[in-house]
Amino acid sequence: MISEHALYTGKVWHRRQTPVVHEFGYPFWWLWVNLDDIDGLLERHRSWGRRWHLVTLRDEDYLDKRPGLLSQRVRHKALSLGLDWEGGQVCMLSQPRMYGWLFNPISLYWHFAPGSQTPDSVLAEVHNTPWHEQHWYPLILQPGRDGSFSCEHEKAFHVSPFMGMDMCYQWSFSLDNRALDVTIRNVAHGEQLFAAGVKMHRKQADMENMGLVLREYGAQGMKTSAAIYAHAWRLWRKGVSFHGHPGTGR
Repeated sequence: MISEHALYTGKVWHRRQTPVVHEFGYPFWWLWVNLDDIDGLLERHRSWGRRWHLVTLRDEDYLDKRPGLLSQRVRHKALSLGLDWEGGQVCMLSQPRMYGWLFNPISLYWHFAPGSQTPDSVLAEVHNTPWHEQHWYPLILQPGRDGSFSCEHEKAFHVSPFMGMDMCYQWSFSLDNRALDVTIRNVAHGEQLFAAGVKMHRKQADMENMGLVLREYGAQGMKTSAAIYAHAWRLWRKGVSFHGHPGTGR
């Protein structure tokens, strides 16, 4: 079942098409966890836990950091944004804290209506660098003929200092019991400026695979943090314009 705990491994990729071409990709893994059974997942491996483990999953690391169970806080946040998530199941796709370090540019919360094996909506939690702010986009999924889902909306949150605000996001999702593909396109005046995504394979979240991602990917959050600043420097060297934060100008 798609709502069961899982590990997704594969590759994350970025491609900027204007004003210069700049692209990269690297190995990546994401955790898929049913929020109603976090402790059931953590019990499967001795190096995973709530506190002081090599892989740590803390409720307060996600959403608005208020006290309370993450599953309840996600449902309340969804309701405040117009999504009815009172029933059904909610799964989170995100990075856990590894070796004490957490860095999550984006986390996706998926809602499955009662009795359904396909999601009807997603709550996208986005963090920006270096301002350490967060924003939530409620995404109503539109099913496609090929089993994929899509959504489009205006950009409302400043993320990259090398990307302006006057554009929209086009999301596409494809997921089943074998694989996951997520693509986000930045489009302005009918032109695609940038795209990023993941292409991943689903693995069972058992003791063997939970140990495997720990050994193969290590401190992934630290690597992601370093990569963001490294590629920002390369964009600056290529002459890409800097866009200050709309609220502070910095």
